[in-house]
Amino acid sequence: MLAYHLSQETDLASRRLETIGHITDWIDDHAGLEGRRLLDLGCGPGLYASQFAERGAIVHGVDFSSHSIGYAREKAATAKQSIRYDVADYLEGSLPDRQDIVTLIYCDLCVLSPAQRQHLYTNVRRSLVPGGMFIVDVMHMSAFSAYTEGCDLDFNMMAGFWSENPYYAIHCRHKYAADFVSLDAYTVVEERRTFRIFNWLRYFTPQMIGDELLANGFTDITVDEKYLTGGRASSIEVAEDDSSAQTFAVIARIPS
Repeated sequence: MLAYHLSQETDLASRRLETIGHITDWIDDHAGLEGRRLLDLGCGPGLYASQFAERGAIVHGVDFSSHSIGYAREKAATAKQSIRYDVADYLEGSLPDRQDIVTLIYCDLCVLSPAQRQHLYTNVRRSLVPGGMFIVDVMHMSAFSAYTEGCDLDFNMMAGFWSENPYYAIHCRHKYAADFVSLDAYTVVEERRTFRIFNWLRYFTPQMIGDELLANGFTDITVDEKYLTGGRASSIEVAEDDSSAQTFAVIARIPS
């Protein structure tokens, strides 16, 4: 999996570095990273964290993958960056406190259940200083509209993403319109084992995610459907209805 995070040929595990640079610039423009304490949830191998640090942030990254954290620590040491990395599940226990900014990037929020999201919001609020910012990106409802159900069978599906061994995979796509949720279910069949992967995604409109964040103690919600190409965040009420957007960014604050 680490190799897919680092690959510049695919966005399966992480976005390409050029896109990560655009997102980091966008966050810097809106939050001002210089001297800010930033907690990067689900930081993986530190692709965003290292760029946050380059822009002057005091960065703490957490991820449940020891392989990714090991790589991130080595990279930070080589680059002489003072980034703290911890192996941790951000849904369990408490988060580091006194943070100015908490980030959760590449639509990780969308894989969580409603109860998990509510638990995360509580922990993020406790982690942030008064006036602190929670920055996430989520799947756009236009992507849900374009999502189609069906099944496919392929050998070494997704260029061998699911296993180092040869395999066949069945990919079935399910759409739950009432809940704005999709399920990508993979059955992977190797010579000596068979396993299944279930990838759930929740999709949002700006109003939906704004209402959810407001109900969980956040305020001053702004969104940007063009954050990947240098957009500017605006209030939910004036957000563009961009039917071509697959994702959009959200900035939420806690009261000062």
